[in-house]
Amino acid sequence: MTSPPPLLKQQRYPAGGGRDLGLDVVRFVAIVLVMGRHAAISSESAAWLQTWSRGGWVGVDLFFVLSGFLVSGLLFAEYQKHQRVRPIRFLIRRGFKIYPAFWAFMALTLTMRWWAGEPAALTSVVVELAFVQNYFAGIWIHTWSLAVEEHFYFMLALLMGALSASGRLNKRGAIPIVFAVLAIGCLALRLQHASTHLTFSASESIFRSHLRMDSLFYGVLISYSVWFGGLKSGIDRIPKWLMTAIGCALLSPAFVWPVDQHPWIGTYGLTLFYLGSGCIVIAALGMKLPSSAIPRSALAFAARAGAASYSIYLWHVPVNLIAIHLFVETQSLPIAYWSTYLIGSVGVGWVMHGLIERPAIALRNRCAA
Repeated sequence: MTSPPPLLKQQRYPAGGGRDLGLDVVRFVAIVLVMGRHAAISSESAAWLQTWSRGGWVGVDLFFVLSGFLVSGLLFAEYQKHQRVRPIRFLIRRGFKIYPAFWAFMALTLTMRWWAGEPAALTSVVVELAFVQNYFAGIWIHTWSLAVEEHFYFMLALLMGALSASGRLNKRGAIPIVFAVLAIGCLALRLQHASTHLTFSASESIFRSHLRMDSLFYGVLISYSVWFGGLKSGIDRIPKWLMTAIGCALLSPAFVWPVDQHPWIGTYGLTLFYLGSGCIVIAALGMKLPSSAIPRSALAFAARAGAASYSIYLWHVPVNLIAIHLFVETQSLPIAYWSTYLIGSVGVGWVMHGLIERPAIALRNRCAA
């Protein structure tokens, strides 16, 4: 089989360029959740805003599972077509996707800091550029997740290359066994860390790659099940609303119990969150635009914004800092802050997606096809 499984046939949408509608909508949901986490929300804010802020960090779990699903799918597709996997080619192509936008983000924000009289320390810059900011002090509060994904790409390339070379990539049990080992191992490491650290620290309990790799690899397991397992034949028998409801239920503890006050959220909770994220990703596969005009336009907008989610994710924090400086610190009307933060983040991200990401991907497709 050289064509994608039916579940992965792209559902086109206006201006979508043939991208998958459902998965881009999931990206949009994830970025909205994360933006809520980083917003200027206090104990005096509305209850729903506090709930959004409390649990918005699970948007990263959605990104992790989705990333694992998509990037492993690229390797599974290559194996189906050529009966081999080329790890170096895979890493080069991922580099074209990740590095140009990140380098532009770093260059511009470092320039802004220098201009504002707050230059970053050289060691912090090196940490960011080396993608180890989830282990050492970097500059930005949100780029730790990029480091986790970067470490995952290298791990996945090595694993897939080894399984491909040994002829075991499509054998029953190989990928599920690797996932089981990672799931048990990461959970055990999280429990061990929680038992020896009485004071919660997100940088130590949530950000570290060796504590989060199971989330990304769960996406690999779902992708494997689509390409080589029975998921593609059985998924249509499961109502999408039910999968979505189960996914939301599994994610809901993050919105009820603060992670810094309830240690189980940072241990068993992370397992629940990637399982819930997986349900939502599965439910999104094969999504089609509704016929009604308003829902159709809303979903199309969400998908287009989701397509630019990487650049939006990069830029939402500096845009937020500017909005806080302009409107929160001056006690201006909240709508001024929220409109600047939300619209500005999406707008800047969209512009940078067009200026940096899309040309880099076009160059990649010419140079590393």
